[in-house]
Amino acid sequence: MAIRIKLKLFFILLFGSLVTSVVSFAIHSLRSGDKLEWVGNWLQNFGTELLGALITFVLLDMVLSTAEQKDRLFSDLGSHVNDIARYAAERLKAKGLLNLEKIYLAEANLSRADLRGLNFHSAMLDDAKLNSANLDRVNLSEAYLTKSDLSGASLRKADLSKAMLTHANLKDCNLADSSLRDATLTDAQLTNADLRGADLSGANAFGADFSNTNLSNANLRGTQFIHTNLKGAIVTQEQLDTAATLIGVVLPNGVQLPDFEAIKDIMDNLKSTNE
Repeated sequence: MAIRIKLKLFFILLFGSLVTSVVSFAIHSLRSGDKLEWVGNWLQNFGTELLGALITFVLLDMVLSTAEQKDRLFSDLGSHVNDIARYAAERLKAKGLLNLEKIYLAEANLSRADLRGLNFHSAMLDDAKLNSANLDRVNLSEAYLTKSDLSGASLRKADLSKAMLTHANLKDCNLADSSLRDATLTDAQLTNADLRGADLSGANAFGADFSNTNLSNANLRGTQFIHTNLKGAIVTQEQLDTAATLIGVVLPNGVQLPDFEAIKDIMDNLKSTNE
């Protein structure tokens, strides 16, 4: 808070205490008719009122200063300078300011930051640098992470349900036991990611690269695999059978499944030729 505003606040409280003391003791002392007593009582009461004003000013200053610090930390968290953003994250956690729901952090540089315990529900993190960050158990549900860099990050047991991860870089991520339920993974890069026990039910993996990922015990029920690369991935046929779609998918053995849209086009062309 600016010094000028603080001074105004102080003088307002001072004026208020002065008016209150004058009015109160003017009424009391004028009734008694003793002017000397009135002056003494006024001075005594004014001192009490002034003390109250000072205490109120100090408390308000503390509250407003705390709000200022909070706003400053939120702003610094979105910094493009990594040291500033990481320090802000540490201070927020130290102060117990963990709820960052719907915060705007697009293009923030939080690489290698320890973000455990923070709540990023519905946060805007498009184009953010989160590579090698610690996001274990972090709530990123419904967060916007389009084109974000999460390569090498630890996201064990993190909640990424309904998150927007279009074109996100998730290479070498540890996503074990995480939730990606109903997440959008269109054209996302997940090469070498650890997805053991992860929940990808209902996720949209159109054009995503899952090559060499570990999908052991992952829940793929209702997942949409369309033009998805699963080459070298550790996954069973039983898991794949639970997926909603397997169109144009490159299987773990390198075999590519038919693209039914392409087949339809070929059949339509043949039909036209025969006619």
